[in-house]
Amino acid sequence: MRKQNPEESLQTFLNELLVLSKGCNFQDVTAEVYRNELVRDAFINGLKSHEIRQRLLENNELTLYQAFDIANSIDMALEHSAAYFS
Repeated sequence: MRKQNPEESLQTFLNELLVLSKGCNFQDVTAEVYRNELVRDAFINGLKSHEIRQRLLENNELTLYQAFDIANSIDMALEHSAAYFS
């Protein structure tokens, strides 16, 4: 379990979770599916942005990479939006 650091990008956070997940003991047949589900849940749980987390949790079915794509899109939109105010 790990949280996103304040200055850490979404890509770096996801990569770190994937590295950490390699040491987990997953079942043979569906290990990749379980790994991706676990990393997806850790990714969502560890996000520093409550707004992004809430938006992701609105989806009933969400793969790891769908969660990342949505989170990344929202993160970029928030950054671009903030640029208009500065």
